[in-house]
Amino acid sequence: MKKSFTLIELMIVILLISLVYALSISSFKMEKKKEFNLDIYNIKDFLIKNFEYTKNLSFVCTKEQNLPCYVFIDEKLVENLKIENFFSQEVRVYNYDKLLSDYEFKTVSINNSEYQPFFELTFNKDFKHKNMIVETSNSKIFLLSSLSNEVKVFNSTNEILDRFNDLEIEVKDAF
Repeated sequence: MKKSFTLIELMIVILLISLVYALSISSFKMEKKKEFNLDIYNIKDFLIKNFEYTKNLSFVCTKEQNLPCYVFIDEKLVENLKIENFFSQEVRVYNYDKLLSDYEFKTVSINNSEYQPFFELTFNKDFKHKNMIVETSNSKIFLLSSLSNEVKVFNSTNEILDRFNDLEIEVKDAF
């Protein structure tokens, strides 16, 4: 006597496989539709994980109405991607140096119009960006360092200068 599967057993297995497949596809679609809460704390992670580029990747916020932000991949605007309300007001951006000199931004061209940015985060091909300090209107000061994915928050620029001096002393002591 030869043992084998019955037709009913095979149908049950096929039904179970189909059910698992359907559930996995529907949960994948639901996950994809989930809205991403974008802010200064997760902007670096968002850009690196969601965009591929060869030369550079830029996130640029302009002084237009509603302070919209745009993404540029290899200096080309990503069409149909306009992020509004990333900042509620213009921010002040400094270079991360002893003088806290103002960060210089180049004008950007969007739909054949020139705009002056007030914030720009640009990654090079090695996923690095210039270190910068962002001062917001609610007295929070953020340090965006290319050495860390974590955005550090300070209460004043003096705290940042103290940290800068401490790190400078550490480096000198190391040599």
